[in-house]
Amino acid sequence: PAQRSGFILNWMRAVEIEDISEKRLDQMIHMGLVEHVHDLYTLGVSDFLRLPATKDKMAEKLYKNIQACKEVPLARFLNGLGIEGAGLRTWEKLIEHFQTLEAIQSVDVESLIEIDGFAQKSAEQIVAGLKDRQVIIKNLLKVGVKPLVQKSKFAAGEGPLAGQQFVITGMLSMPREQVERLIREAGGKASTSVSKNTSALVTNEGDSNSSKMKKAK
Repeated sequence: PAQRSGFILNWMRAVEIEDISEKRLDQMIHMGLVEHVHDLYTLGVSDFLRLPATKDKMAEKLYKNIQACKEVPLARFLNGLGIEGAGLRTWEKLIEHFQTLEAIQSVDVESLIEIDGFAQKSAEQIVAGLKDRQVIIKNLLKVGVKPLVQKSKFAAGEGPLAGQQFVITGMLSMPREQVERLIREAGGKASTSVSKNTSALVTNEGDSNSSKMKKAK
């Protein structure tokens, strides 16, 4: 159970599903609402209302947060699979070479080693990890999760947002993926956490009390 909870928690953090804490996730698992990661995307508002101390507004928010993350950058989708030997930058580098989920799923160790910076051990871990998670990937796609490859209209280092980093949090006036796509298309970078390198925090909630908002302020 702890491994299952840890895997789902890692996925939620990778694709940025907000407001579902580890405690809340454990409650969902204990109540039988979630057994596997793809179950998250089948939950309705009524399911969240079954959770302790969860009122209408929060149940609606939890549902919307999950649905808003159905479209996710391919790199974050792959990073959420928790494959040993590969982080977000690893997947971004692989996408530059193989471009699609299907191509990455069928990659072999020899092809990975040919890419600069990939050692034998990490290549083997990635190939084995992808093979072990074929059913998980299939089930995520089946419930409507869409991994997207985002391409910039500008060359590296160019564009109106070149050199700037943006972090997105909370509810938005358009789908999260659309905001991230616009940022990348303009040459900017959409980051997952606030740091000293963050240029701006993007949200449609002026009074948000999220940890990202607090850190940004």
